[in-house]
Amino acid sequence: MGDLQVSVSRTGIYTLVTVTGDADIVAAPRLESRLVPVSSGQRHVVLDLGGVTFLDSTTVGVLLGLYRSLHRGRGTLALVAPPGGVARRVLDLLGIPSRVPTYDRLGEALTTEGVEPGEGGPGRGDPAGEDR
Repeated sequence: MGDLQVSVSRTGIYTLVTVTGDADIVAAPRLESRLVPVSSGQRHVVLDLGGVTFLDSTTVGVLLGLYRSLHRGRGTLALVAPPGGVARRVLDLLGIPSRVPTYDRLGEALTTEGVEPGEGGPGRGDPAGEDR
């Protein structure tokens, strides 16, 4: 099992949050503490879950809390979860991509501004030519 790592950076109009390692009940409070300042200070957040090796329901709850917080402030959240990865399997199982825009690659999420649930999403291609 890998320790959870969270990095936050600015990329254009977005704040990019990259999460790697095990996102479990033990790590969820640490993740939430890193996301609270992001949700209060930014409008557009891209959360890259491509490096997540474990994802549980507690962490999914943290992600949905971030989505609600940003949405209330007229912001957006886009998730990046490559097909076949741990995070994508869990998100798909729970139906999260029908509520929160979820992309296969980072480049897709970074080139989509102000997406609404049901728009964009997997399989759109990668107009920026970036790949994970």
